[in-house]
Amino acid sequence: MDYRVFVLSCKPEVREIFVAELAELGFDMMQETDAGIEAFSEAETFDESSTDELIKRYQHLGVSGEWKDVENTNWNEEWEKNYDPVEVSDKCIIRADFHKISKKYPVEIIINPKMSFGTGHHATTFLMANAMFQLDLKGKKVLDAGCGTGVLAILAEKLGSENTLAYDVSQLCVENTLENIEVNDCHRIAVETGVVSEIKHQGIYDVILANINKNALLAEMKSFSDLLDRQGFILLSGFFASDLPDLEKEARENNLRKVDFYLKEDWACLKLASNL
Repeated sequence: MDYRVFVLSCKPEVREIFVAELAELGFDMMQETDAGIEAFSEAETFDESSTDELIKRYQHLGVSGEWKDVENTNWNEEWEKNYDPVEVSDKCIIRADFHKISKKYPVEIIINPKMSFGTGHHATTFLMANAMFQLDLKGKKVLDAGCGTGVLAILAEKLGSENTLAYDVSQLCVENTLENIEVNDCHRIAVETGVVSEIKHQGIYDVILANINKNALLAEMKSFSDLLDRQGFILLSGFFASDLPDLEKEARENNLRKVDFYLKEDWACLKLASNL
């Protein structure tokens, strides 16, 4: 299959924003590079004006992009060259199935990302996973909002959750999540495509996980609050430490209170509870 690649140059600290934006535009595959992101689409099937508009919207961040033709590539081989295992505070290892690991970890997760985001390499995925180890997930009902590769939903099951509903707006991410669920021998995770208002919820949740961008978090805060058990917790990430006041303000306006927050590099994770 012939592809074209959109090469986006951006700073590391805003990379996650553009992974989410490019996924929304419908790119088939993505991979992170030293300079930014390479997003792939089938040749002659993509409306390039959408990427022009994306660059204009974020020009204040100093981003740039260009389209290039690309020859047929063995994507699995490319991943094996660039994808290293990730250790989460000595409690968990996130690896691909081709990695050979000699050390034993309490939790081991196999993620074959297939160009989806959420391998654990990004600081926000690390923050979310690390924070989940501080929760009691045994027998709990979990919602994974914007599941990506399914890494957080899989971790929730391995930490004892009774059942998890994972969803994403990207069909590619949903398919990848289903594949990774099978690889990890998980049986208590359901997966749907859409946004939070389109998903068929079965009651409320003890824990809500959302590692998405700031604007999406602000827009969905009320929905998350409405879906949270009064004794439950929400973990949010995908935003900068400097954005914490905005997220906390929106949380307070939706009957949620800050319990704790965690930082890694310039990124943050916010733990919330019901204020009712």
